[in-house]
Amino acid sequence: SPLADRLAGDQITALSRRLDAPILVGTVLRVGDGPEATNSYLVWDGRSSDSAAGPVVDRHDKKYIQPFGEWLPLRAPLEALFPIARTAGHFVPGDGTGLITAAGIDLGVAICFEIAFDAAAREPIARGAQILTVPTNNATFGRSPMTYQQLAMSRVRAVEHHVPVLIAATSGVSAVIGPDGQVLQETGIFEPATLAARVELGTAGTMATRLGGIPQMVSCLIGLVGLGWALIRTRQRPATEHEET
Repeated sequence: SPLADRLAGDQITALSRRLDAPILVGTVLRVGDGPEATNSYLVWDGRSSDSAAGPVVDRHDKKYIQPFGEWLPLRAPLEALFPIARTAGHFVPGDGTGLITAAGIDLGVAICFEIAFDAAAREPIARGAQILTVPTNNATFGRSPMTYQQLAMSRVRAVEHHVPVLIAATSGVSAVIGPDGQVLQETGIFEPATLAARVELGTAGTMATRLGGIPQMVSCLIGLVGLGWALIRTRQRPATEHEET
C-alpha cells in the first residue's frame, strides 16, 4: 500500500506531478489490526498532496468479492477439513457505487472480476461515468485463457453501455476498448507496455443502462406464468378426455 509505504507513495506523487495528472492506483488496504482488508482503487493526485486531505482524492473498494478466493464462507470448519482453504483471502466488500472522479472526469470502476457482475458496470455509468476502468491482477491464473475471458467480458460491457473500457492488468492483457466493443489496443500476457489512446466521452449509456435488470425479470416472470399455465392445462386434459370417452 502506498499509504503505508512512504517510498512508494512519494514515487507515485512525483510521477503524478511530472505528468500533471492524477494516477489511478490499485492496492490492498488493511482494515483495523486483524487480517481483513479491502481491494481498493485510489485516485492519487500528487498536485494536492500538500492539502490536508493528502494525495488520495477519491477511492473505490471492491464491492463484489469472490467466495473461496477473496473470502471464505464457513472459514473455521473448512480450514479444519481442508488445509488449502487457509490460502483464501480475508477481503471485506466495500459499499460504494463504483463511481470515482479524476481530473474532473467521472469514471466507473469494476475491479478484476467485478466486470462479470451486471450491477458493477451499470451502476457507475447510470450515475454519470463516461469511462469504465478495469484494474486487475491476473498473476494467479498464469498464462491460462482467463485473462482473455475477462477481456471478452469487458468488450460486452462496452457494447452494453456504449462506453470506452480501459483494462490495466499487472500481468494479464491490458487493453483499450471502444464503445462499439472493438479492441483498439492490446498487450500480451506478462508484457511490460504502455498504451496511450484517445477515447470518446459524452456518449456513455444505453437503454440497457437505464432499464438494468427489468427486462430480465419480466422475461423470467413471463416464463414462470407460461410454465404454470402449461402445468395446469396438462393436469386438466386427462380429466376432460376421460369425460368425453
